[in-house]
Amino acid sequence: MYYNKLRNIFILLLTVGLSYSGFAQNIDFGKLSKKGILKTKEGKRIDKNEYNRLMYADPSTKLMLSRGEELKFAYELDRQAHSRRSASQNLIPVENWKQRGPFNVGGRTRALAIDRNDENIIFAGGVSGGMWRSA
Repeated sequence: MYYNKLRNIFILLLTVGLSYSGFAQNIDFGKLSKKGILKTKEGKRIDKNEYNRLMYADPSTKLMLSRGEELKFAYELDRQAHSRRSASQNLIPVENWKQRGPFNVGGRTRALAIDRNDENIIFAGGVSGGMWRSA
């Protein structure tokens, strides 16, 4: 009985000691100071603005995009998405859907979605299965 207690205490202390040593190696308290200055591996200090500039700069040119270039890029993305949407509308015919089952499903409605192309169509999904489309 005495040896079991002693063994359990030893295992507990060993586990706590190994856990502490493992966590202590992963924590780096010296990276950020109270003033928000980051220390790099080389020992240089970088302030927040310089760090953000490095994070948001283009990796190949090391330059940041101007606001005009950002707006132009966003416009191009929107235009491409719009052309993809209009192309997919022409390829896929809209059919009248009917409920195919499961029938008499209890429970509650979990999700509602409104069709992007026709605001009068609403999709409803149940928790235990089934999807319905308004006519």
